[in-house]
Amino acid sequence: MTGGKTKILEEELPIQGNLRTFLTTKSAYRDGKGNISGIVSISRDITDRKQAEVANRSLAAILEATPDFVGIWDVRGLGVYINKAGRKMLGLDEQEEISHRQIAEFAAARDTLAAAIATAATGGVWRGEMTFVSVSGQEIPVSQVIVSHSIGGEKPEYFFDDRPRYQRSPTSRKRPAFE
Repeated sequence: MTGGKTKILEEELPIQGNLRTFLTTKSAYRDGKGNISGIVSISRDITDRKQAEVANRSLAAILEATPDFVGIWDVRGLGVYINKAGRKMLGLDEQEEISHRQIAEFAAARDTLAAAIATAATGGVWRGEMTFVSVSGQEIPVSQVIVSHSIGGEKPEYFFDDRPRYQRSPTSRKRPAFE
């Protein structure tokens, strides 16, 4: 507390045999004449938040590393997230903004996509075969899973979309030309 300036820091402290992380704010306590006469400190246990951040970073790394397409779309059909494999499959630049992209832009049969999303919205999940179209017009047959996800409510707020890079069948693993 040199100079009486407020400091905010993270501290790890052992509590009952477990290491906990605290966000601590330390300020000078001044007497009526403005002289520093003590320290005021407030700490908040942020261990759970820090662990959740690590878990989120790990999940994000896994989603980016998977060779299968993984995407998230909001209920209006607008893109929220597409991993590297999905961007490559669709012909999108890794840094391209996708929040204006509709999922339907990439569906060869939009009525099939709409029915799949409706099924996922009411039943939680849809699995099936579909053909997607890259930005260059290449048709890509996929085995697809669409999962609806709500945050604290009953209505879906997001759709999680998983499309393997190739058509999965019991007898072959035919891969498209985009690889």
